[in-house]
Amino acid sequence: WSVVILCVGALAVALLLSSNLAGRKMKKQMSELFRELANTDSVTGCNSRHFVYEKLVNQEDGSWNYPEMKYSLAILDVDHFKQVNDTLGHEVGDLILQAMAKILLNAVNRDKGDCAVRFGGDEFVLLFGNRTRDQLKDILFHILTSVRQLDIPEMKGSQVSVSIGGVHPDEMDVEPTYKALLH
Repeated sequence: WSVVILCVGALAVALLLSSNLAGRKMKKQMSELFRELANTDSVTGCNSRHFVYEKLVNQEDGSWNYPEMKYSLAILDVDHFKQVNDTLGHEVGDLILQAMAKILLNAVNRDKGDCAVRFGGDEFVLLFGNRTRDQLKDILFHILTSVRQLDIPEMKGSQVSVSIGGVHPDEMDVEPTYKALLH
């Protein structure tokens, strides 16, 4: 009986250890899932503001986590978006945001460190890594051209328009931190 009790005890310890390891793995997977959800906007699929602060900007001094990158920044705002939501409904507003996100996500190149961020409401921030001024202008012009070609049937003949502005780090008189570029 002592051998049986020893085997049962060993099996119980093995099951407890296995259960503990499985619990840790599940906890890690859940943590990664929650982090991904926090970093991604649910309506557009763009990165969230949280992503910028979590991944790109040093929380202590506001500098870039990747100092070798010279980021250009653009802000895009959908014109008269509140009026669209108020008259055509939030579902149509979401369609516009999703169409905008598709254009913006096609304009960024993650391999170059670019990202599209839903900043809030109808505002998007675009970050472009190591681009020249002319490249930035070309990208923004391409975005504007793509927006002009948008056709959203639910808008009943109305055209989507945006306001967009960008800044290149070479145009800055101060250190081109995220906060300075955004300002």
